[in-house]
Amino acid sequence: MFFFDADTKEHRPLSLHVSCPEEGLSFWGRTSDITSRDLCMEAPTTRIKTSLMGFINKDVIIRFENVIIAGNICWYTIEGDYYQIGLAVSKKCRAAWKELVAVSDRLAVQARAHQTAS
Repeated sequence: MFFFDADTKEHRPLSLHVSCPEEGLSFWGRTSDITSRDLCMEAPTTRIKTSLMGFINKDVIIRFENVIIAGNICWYTIEGDYYQIGLAVSKKCRAAWKELVAVSDRLAVQARAHQTAS
């Protein structure tokens, strides 16, 4: 389950690819909330051609560039034309997930600093 705690802070949104190859599910989405253990992402309903109900607690692969993270779908809701999807990062991948988020945040800060210096 997705909990907001002291671990939750603002991060740069990430564009992630989520797939469950054995079930034929594959879609792109953008993170809206990130913690060290889980994330919430949104994806247009037009990108997901099947009901997510059957994917609750199923293992998925989360990809960002060349990083692969294992996890599972915990919950979802539909808000307008978007799914809000809660994904839990597996324990064995949490260190890699934390590093990915940290590097992404550093790159975003560097890009903003470069823009203001120009």
